[in-house]
Amino acid sequence: MGLEMSEGVLPEGELPEGWAEASVDELFLEILNGTTKNQNKDGRGIPVTRIESIQRSQFDKTRLGFIDAELSEIGEKYQYLKGDIALSHINSLEHVGKTAIYNEFPSPLIHGMNLLRLRLGHNEVDPKCIFLEMQGGKFRDEVRHKSNQAVNQVSLNQKNLKTIKLSLPPLAEQKRIVEAVERLLSEVNTTREALARVPKILKRFRQSVLAAACSGKLTEGWRNGDARWGVKRLDDLFLVRSGEAFKKKDYSETGTRLLQIANVGFGEIIWQQQHFVPTKFANQFEDDLLRTNDIVIALNRPILGNQMKVGFVTTKDLPAILYQRVAMLRKAGSEIEPRFAFTYFQSDEFRELVQSNLQGSDQPYLNFSLLREFEIPIPPIPEQHEIVRRVDELFAWADDIEAAVTAATARADKLTQAILARAFKGELVPTEAELARKEGRDYEPASVLLARIKAERATEAPAKKRGRAMRAATA
Repeated sequence: MGLEMSEGVLPEGELPEGWAEASVDELFLEILNGTTKNQNKDGRGIPVTRIESIQRSQFDKTRLGFIDAELSEIGEKYQYLKGDIALSHINSLEHVGKTAIYNEFPSPLIHGMNLLRLRLGHNEVDPKCIFLEMQGGKFRDEVRHKSNQAVNQVSLNQKNLKTIKLSLPPLAEQKRIVEAVERLLSEVNTTREALARVPKILKRFRQSVLAAACSGKLTEGWRNGDARWGVKRLDDLFLVRSGEAFKKKDYSETGTRLLQIANVGFGEIIWQQQHFVPTKFANQFEDDLLRTNDIVIALNRPILGNQMKVGFVTTKDLPAILYQRVAMLRKAGSEIEPRFAFTYFQSDEFRELVQSNLQGSDQPYLNFSLLREFEIPIPPIPEQHEIVRRVDELFAWADDIEAAVTAATARADKLTQAILARAFKGELVPTEAELARKEGRDYEPASVLLARIKAERATEAPAKKRGRAMRAATA
């Protein structure tokens, strides 16, 4: 991926020759809050933007709302025009300042609340150029700096937004910057899209491995031809328990952790949400204290997104005690290797078994007594160990690929910001000043553009005031 370069690198903060600095207020004719008309998500009426509509610097058509009204009832005021920029000004710190530019799709599109719509209202600036600069880290940092922060969200008022400065190149240079940045970002986005497909491929790969492991195909060439697989009830293989219903008055700030539904992930135990009971109190429920190699399964909503909520207890999870609506399976006897059972519990075969036996509609749950009666395939112990070894080996390989993809995605994100940073320091394409000197011609610096915008505004202002006065007089 090649990057064009201008002739020199400027000191930090110094503008390239022919560029000017302009505030948001100087550049944009209009900054508008959205309509407060009631929205629906049922597809009735006209598409309208919502706070979540901006995704990856564009409007996501799957996250639009709708206003059930005729276009004439809403009026022209809130309709998007080509080149309008939407800005998220009420959001989390991570997402505030996100932007999207309107390219006439879908048409029409209504401007909804919790976003600001910025409209240039003149032809002196290429809206795509300003939009690209707004995606850069410098602009986003300024937005965060000038935002008011609350506990869970931040907000940027129009007064503070208007003071944010942008770097403005001459018009001809703006168009070259847009062309170069779009070409480079297209290459980056192609790479990012390819990387984004890998996790789904790996998910299918892992399920294929689990299916092969649980059907015997994974160790087909390994086992002795006389080795037989059997089928056993979970109740015959494990001590199966459900947890205690500890009350909030029993909680403490430290002690023994409660393993709750929120702690049971997809093939792992996560401790982001932690509650404790005093250790002395927990010790009164000795049978519910977890041990290494215990398996835990969520009983309420045990399946999310086609994945079982199941975890395997290791030393890093202890001490912990089982809470209600979570089942624990502890090895009882010599016929089962817990790691093999855990492998089976992550498979699509077990998920489908659970799915077909769920009860309840709004809050689907797995009946604890029914869980105890489930049957699972049982290979001989040596083959169980071999299955676990092979699954771990293949999963480790998939984990390495996943880590490499995560790192590559982070590099792609950094490359996007590097391209934008260089573009708006005048380092990506030759500046208009450089080209004019080489070609022996004059050029129009950005300061002239700003002066013309200011003059146009000064001419329009009295006309707008007269129009308002006439409307008031005839009302």
